[in-house]
Amino acid sequence: MEFFQKIMWYMKDIFQIPERKVKMSELKPMVAKPRLYAMYFQKLMEIAREMGYNLLINGSMNRDLDLVAVPWIDNPKPEMELIQAFDTYLNGHHMNNPDYYMYKVLPGGRNTYVINLNRFRDKDGVDPQYYIDISITPSLIRTGVCNKI
Repeated sequence: MEFFQKIMWYMKDIFQIPERKVKMSELKPMVAKPRLYAMYFQKLMEIAREMGYNLLINGSMNRDLDLVAVPWIDNPKPEMELIQAFDTYLNGHHMNNPDYYMYKVLPGGRNTYVINLNRFRDKDGVDPQYYIDISITPSLIRTGVCNKI
């Protein structure tokens, strides 16, 4: 008997639990992406903090990891250095071209970058789409608002 089954067998009289075997078809599928992304997040948060940013999760983590980096000090490191530090931690290397990270400007002046973790097509042509989507909010200094206050 497996450990869990033994515990249930011993406790069935206490809680009046009917003994039954669990079929594999009744088990919920394991969702690996949120667990993987949660494992990465702690270190990414430390890297962001060292560079002057606060890092927030924005999304369900079912498909990708959506992050928002907010400048937390007056003069954070340049955002491209932040993206490169993340890529070096995640993939062991980084690129110098922002286009490699699918750089775009979003509403509100946010800049967005994508770091691919595992992008390939399997034998069935399915792309598992493991990637991190990072939006960086503009700092007051970058936008010039700080000078107007």
